[in-house]
Amino acid sequence: QVGQAEVQVLLVALLIMFVLAFLSFTLSLRQFNHFCIMLGAMGHEGEPGEDEITAIAAINSLAARSFNNGLRAYYFSIAALVWFVSALLSLVATLVIIALLIYREFFSAPRTLVAGLRKH
Repeated sequence: QVGQAEVQVLLVALLIMFVLAFLSFTLSLRQFNHFCIMLGAMGHEGEPGEDEITAIAAINSLAARSFNNGLRAYYFSIAALVWFVSALLSLVATLVIIALLIYREFFSAPRTLVAGLRKH
């Protein structure tokens, strides 16, 4: 039986996770917006400078990282929701989500495709 204090702790934990996910998503939107502005503002009369290309690539990388952090927060909030059913089941859900994230990060078709492009 889950007591009122435990339910409140779980709800606060979920609230924190959702707020952090929201903040990560909004940060990624700002960063992608800056990326688009920088890309559009690039000089078209000649070759762009190395510093310009590096800055644009870096802001895109930061935006992607922020977006992924938001997604991960939502994934792990699923495991936190399962905690309402059972703490043991929540642990299992966490391990399944970790396995899913590892698969998507290192063994998915898009990852394989990108890794193949780097070799050329």
